[in-house]
Amino acid sequence: SLSCVILVAVFSPGDYYRVREFFGVPYIVLYFLFVSSMWALYASKFLYRLNDVKINLPNILKRIVRDRQVRLILGVGIVSVVSYLYILSFIVWYFQLPIFDIRVNTDGFKVVPWHLYPLRFGITGLVGLCFILSYIFKRYEREVFIFGIMAIIAFLTLPQYEEVRANKYIMASMAGFASLLLYKIFSMQRQSLKKPLINGILIGLFITSSSLSILMFVGYTALGLENPTPLFEDTMPRRYFPSDSEMDLLKFIRNNLNIKTDDNVAIPENETKVYRGLTSKLEGFVGLPLSKIFQSPLTLQESSIEGFYTLLDYTNTRFIVLPKQFVNGYNIEEILRFAFENFKKVYEDHKYIVLSVPHLAPPSTEGGDVALIYPHNLDYFDIPLSSSTILNFSKNLFVLHSSQLSKDNERTAILKGDETFWSNTIPPKNTNYIEATFRIVDEYKTNQNHSGIVWNDGYNDYYLFLRSDRISIYTPEEEEFKSAPIQYRTKGEWFTLKVVYLNGMISVFLNDTLKLQIPSSSTNIDISKVGIKSFNTIAEFKPPKIGKISTLNTDSTTFGSQHKYNYYYSVSALALSKIRYDIFAEDDFSAFSKKNVILTSDPVNANSYLEYAKNGGNIIILNTDNGVAGGFSNLLCIKPYNKDTEFNSIASTDGEQNLKTFGMARDIGVYCQGSIIKSFYMNNGHEVAPFVIEKKYGNGKIIFVNISGYFKTLSKYSDRFFLTLGNITDLIGLHAKKFTKSVTLNSAPIPYFIGDLDMSGPVRINSSSLLLSKNYDLHVQNISITNQKSTNFFEDILSFFFSWFYHPSLNQTNFINSQVSDLRIYGAYNVVIDSPDLLYAPSSSSSSSSSSSPYNYIQLDLPVGSNMTIKLFKGSRAEFFIGKDNNQQSIKVSDGKIEFKRIKSGLLSNVRTSIPVLMKTPEITINKKATFQSVLSHYPDNPTKPWADLWPLEAKGKTAIKFDHADNDA
Repeated sequence: SLSCVILVAVFSPGDYYRVREFFGVPYIVLYFLFVSSMWALYASKFLYRLNDVKINLPNILKRIVRDRQVRLILGVGIVSVVSYLYILSFIVWYFQLPIFDIRVNTDGFKVVPWHLYPLRFGITGLVGLCFILSYIFKRYEREVFIFGIMAIIAFLTLPQYEEVRANKYIMASMAGFASLLLYKIFSMQRQSLKKPLINGILIGLFITSSSLSILMFVGYTALGLENPTPLFEDTMPRRYFPSDSEMDLLKFIRNNLNIKTDDNVAIPENETKVYRGLTSKLEGFVGLPLSKIFQSPLTLQESSIEGFYTLLDYTNTRFIVLPKQFVNGYNIEEILRFAFENFKKVYEDHKYIVLSVPHLAPPSTEGGDVALIYPHNLDYFDIPLSSSTILNFSKNLFVLHSSQLSKDNERTAILKGDETFWSNTIPPKNTNYIEATFRIVDEYKTNQNHSGIVWNDGYNDYYLFLRSDRISIYTPEEEEFKSAPIQYRTKGEWFTLKVVYLNGMISVFLNDTLKLQIPSSSTNIDISKVGIKSFNTIAEFKPPKIGKISTLNTDSTTFGSQHKYNYYYSVSALALSKIRYDIFAEDDFSAFSKKNVILTSDPVNANSYLEYAKNGGNIIILNTDNGVAGGFSNLLCIKPYNKDTEFNSIASTDGEQNLKTFGMARDIGVYCQGSIIKSFYMNNGHEVAPFVIEKKYGNGKIIFVNISGYFKTLSKYSDRFFLTLGNITDLIGLHAKKFTKSVTLNSAPIPYFIGDLDMSGPVRINSSSLLLSKNYDLHVQNISITNQKSTNFFEDILSFFFSWFYHPSLNQTNFINSQVSDLRIYGAYNVVIDSPDLLYAPSSSSSSSSSSSPYNYIQLDLPVGSNMTIKLFKGSRAEFFIGKDNNQQSIKVSDGKIEFKRIKSGLLSNVRTSIPVLMKTPEITINKKATFQSVLSHYPDNPTKPWADLWPLEAKGKTAIKFDHADNDA
């Protein structure tokens, strides 16, 4: 039979029978050799000769130790040592081993290591061990040790075999020994009337004690099934058979998912547990491998649309399965809410909703020629007020009786300890807005302190406060019921909290960034009291402000995800068109290395972009906010008619593109020669408003897209028109390289780490993009500028005389002890930073506690003394100023190299200990030691098995890390 299996393995197209190897030799070959040698040994009758060899362990002991008392002591000593080691495993397990060591030794609590076998064997193992030890005192037949041979072989093959299965062979051996000992005990009794009774008692005690753990297991399982909890589902997986509705869901997925092409299903993180929830059901009834299910458990927690599309593409996700309870909750991620509202719903029952994921192209840093600019104000809201009042800290407005109030005047209040400081009752004025600014001066107990504002809206008392790492909201009934993460709260930093009641929702803003939303008790709200609160902190408060939101467009105004949807639609248009594109920060002019640059609004100052267009670049302005007062609107002579017109299609003037949709669009007029309308909003075949306006500018083009009306239609009828976004690039005339993805079997999870990364020793950072904060200056000990040499001799001579005559300062290639400000780099370049060490600490980032970096931009705090080299590629240039205030010198470098040696940084000229920079997908090489706070990474050859399962990790020697993107909210 083994020969047949080997033949099948040899001629089979796959390596299904040869996947397991030992030093390069397949196990099946080793099995064949072992069986063949055993048959040969049996045929040689060598085993019969071994039968004549007599080994009598008690006789050997008699020869060594003649004294019977010594023999007894020796035997008792051996038994005592074995007993001690046996009991020690229980002691070590219960009292000594840290949880991390237990997790490592048990492979994530999945197997029992050899030194903890006594726990696994139980009473049966104990009795079997007693039988083995009894051989020291009494001789048995040698044949019984066949059980021992089986156990020894299984034990020795544990490292090369699966430990769970090998343990069963050892357990069977111990059961055999235990049975023999019981047989000996029963045989020792003399024939009497009491013998059946005694044997029955012994058998009952042994079976009952051996089965005690089984009875406890059955009882625990029965209780758990009646009263299910997450802990029970983790401990006792696969106990719930799918219901009828779940079977329908699984049948739908199985019929529509093509596993052969590596299709995948995304589920919420709380469902991606081993053998729990949907995980075990998808594996058992759909056939989806666990490695695919666990490939990216954080996909649905992504806080950026770019990261979401990247993970969907990497995991080849075709369906998103969402429990309705999860969807209806208020804690659903903003990006997932966008997908829920825009992706097609292909299945729904009373428990689950399934979304179909369209084919999307993720952002790509390589090979594309399209740059989409991430707007810096995407996270910020401008809240219009029709009236406002500042509540100064006076006795007319506040109840001043607190002993904790160490200082009070009309402009400042400092609270210490645990104290709430309420205002007097506010007269009814339909107050629906609160604003308060404060800072934490000091704190008493780490992770047990907070400060914020309180108020009463006529229905509930609320407390909005900042902890060290999150913003939370509290009510006496629900306590702390909703939170959102923030970057680390630092002492002395001012924070501004705003609370807005609008359209049945309470919106909470931190430094003008929306952080929380909860439903209000009523739409008829009038805030009656406000106050300030401190708990285990010393907090300084400025007078709070109350007011009323402007009634202009109140019904249509929303503070929520819709604010960002215009940007999400812009990214989705590129993703659905399946072209190669990349995302750039608004102030990152390395975007000019691309042929096409896309803006999602019309900037007031367009000078930098105009120079890029003059040199051959194409500027595309997606006018998502209906504004026509920007620099490009003025250049193209676009004027609004201040009226909306109805449309039922969008068509190009050449008739090649026609998009069927409907809605209302703003009509605009074009009054400049050279501004050509390339497509229109149409209504029953008539042109009603321009859609695409194009103008040649130098060697490039400016394309203005009146897209706001179309995006408003998407927000209302996204289920019908979301996929039409893929046609927008053709309507615009954006012809770019297509994104192609080769279908390969990929089940490797994405490695990631959580928390801080401490890098010591020489560190080198490499990136294609660098951004410095506008508030920081660089203090550089030495600046070295090397201009790129021309291959043309006459160009070199001309350039030399030109620079000498017009810019004599540029002949100086070195600057000593200089202050550098406003560094801007245009086009393609490479930046390398050499640092003595480095700390990446997102929890204590020097940026604002509420702001977030654009996708794939990583904020790093460089230590003082770092060196930076910028290499400009052909057609690129760098501009910066040297000097202070009125004594500044402008420096411009093209196609060369700039070296900054020993950098220091200052915030408004105050020297700091670190230099905050933003770098795009940096590659970091550490040559000494890298310490991760928490890492998740899997074995390359076994994607289902993590070698680091969110554990702290220290890597010594040379370590290379490439950042893809950071998600501070996941």
